Amino acid sequence: MRKTYFIAVFAMALLLLPATSQAAGTMTTKKTTVQSKERAYMVYQPDACVNKSCPALLMFHGLGGTAQQAADNYGWKETADKNGFVAVFPESLTVARKDVKIWNWTVYPNYDPAGKHWDIALITLPISKRYTTQDVEFVSKIISELKTAYNIDTTRVYATGHSYGAFFSYYIAQCLPDKITAFAESSGGYVSYYGYAFPLPARNAKTNSAYLMPGMLMHSKTDRTVNYQWSVNLSNELRSKGHPYKFVTLADSFGHNWDMAQNQAQWDFFKQYK
Repeated sequence: MRKTYFIAVFAMALLLLPATSQAAGTMTTKKTTVQSKERAYMVYQPDACVNKSCPALLMFHGLGGTAQQAADNYGWKETADKNGFVAVFPESLTVARKDVKIWNWTVYPNYDPAGKHWDIALITLPISKRYTTQDVEFVSKIISELKTAYNIDTTRVYATGHSYGAFFSYYIAQCLPDKITAFAESSGGYVSYYGYAFPLPARNAKTNSAYLMPGMLMHSKTDRTVNYQWSVNLSNELRSKGHPYKFVTLADSFGHNWDMAQNQAQWDFFKQYK
């Protein structure tokens, strides 16, 4: 894989889609504290979920994006209304620049540039230390708070994301297999280069069924921001470690854009697992 491929992921464009029909539930902005930092996330509760326990879906925005943009432009409120689940839109922080260094030699300068995006552990850390970042703690805390405030069904908590949020959706699913039931990703994937892997190698579900993590992968071959091959790589990684998955090749017209028509397909995939 060329070095330029490894760097290209951090030049992802944020998709802004036109807003769809008016949703009927209630949107609330919640605040919490993680590692002494105030964090925010938006929760959309359909009317049908007010008096009963519903599943939850966490939608992770792309590089430079916001929770509000994710809530307004990806169609999840309407999908939540139709299917009866709580939709959650976390807000990322600005993360410091990371360089990949080997023996104090900078192999990839600015491989993870400073900017507003999800915190994924540095690829040169020992694998045992790559399952914990401030955002892993953030997501874990969100799920706990959702159980208290919304009585969500914690056996059915799903993750999805677009672009950098797609990488993070897969990452958080691997980090929290006891809290995330299944994940989806659109325009993300998996990169392996000279023994290093981004976002993270899949856990081996063949040797430990507790790590089983179903995934739905979506990508267009005409994506010029994140290479289609990276989602192919992720499908191979999931298969090699015993995880069930579904791969959807989006129409060429989508490029790096989100296909809102796949929202229902994602939910149909998710609800098989609990």
